[in-house]
Amino acid sequence: MKRAAFIIVLAAIIILVTCAAIFMGCKNKPDNYTVAFDIGEYETEAPGSITVAAGSKIASPELSGSITPQAGRAFVWFTDSAKTAVYDFDTPVSGNMTLYLGEDGLVYSISYVDLIEGWFDVDALPTSYKAGVGVAIQSPVPAGYYQGHWYQGARLVGYCGVSVNETSDLVLTYKIEAINYSIHYTNITEVNGVDYSAYIVNPNPLTYKVTDGVVTLEPPVVLEGCPLVFSRWVLVKGNDYTERNALLDPLSEITPELVVIRSVFIRAVWE
Repeated sequence: MKRAAFIIVLAAIIILVTCAAIFMGCKNKPDNYTVAFDIGEYETEAPGSITVAAGSKIASPELSGSITPQAGRAFVWFTDSAKTAVYDFDTPVSGNMTLYLGEDGLVYSISYVDLIEGWFDVDALPTSYKAGVGVAIQSPVPAGYYQGHWYQGARLVGYCGVSVNETSDLVLTYKIEAINYSIHYTNITEVNGVDYSAYIVNPNPLTYKVTDGVVTLEPPVVLEGCPLVFSRWVLVKGNDYTERNALLDPLSEITPELVVIRSVFIRAVWE
């Protein structure tokens, strides 16, 4: 019996202490808070401080005068003097605070046109950017091309994305240029130390781009009176185009795979 009475008394004490703590906490919590506004170096009149009921929301104060934000920016209020965190006016006020006037970049849309099929993960391309921040965009560089860049029409907006200086909605296209490779031909106009340039004409291209696709090599045009008879074209290893480095297998065409991995030296073989 005594044990049961003791437990009942102890439980009652715990309940009373808990209720007292809750009551004191509620009693000590302010009914109102003060919100002050700091305009810093902006040439406008600072809004006056306001008293706000705890848990209520405030509206962004209007600014007097004719001040305007920079292009692509909007006036916002920050919760810290370093201006790193923008205050959300939909948040209930939970304490005394000072808000600091500053600017934040507006968000603009990005869309794309004329993208080369298979080069991009379209779903991963950004569809917006923030002024003053920009955004990186995947910028593929396939073999045989220089680094491409992003344009709106003829205007460059960024090398590998949108630059921090842009302040408008953008419709972008990726422009990229194919490398113009030199094709070197040897043993064609001078054979065994004899000049045959008056008799032999090479009809094949001296430059090549991967966009040219497969180019078939044509035999040289040999004019009447030339004692030489053309046999075949062969690929030369590296840029040492002497006969000892010529490969034995005939070469019949120029392809992207051939050009992008090496300097191309092609040697004429005569019978």
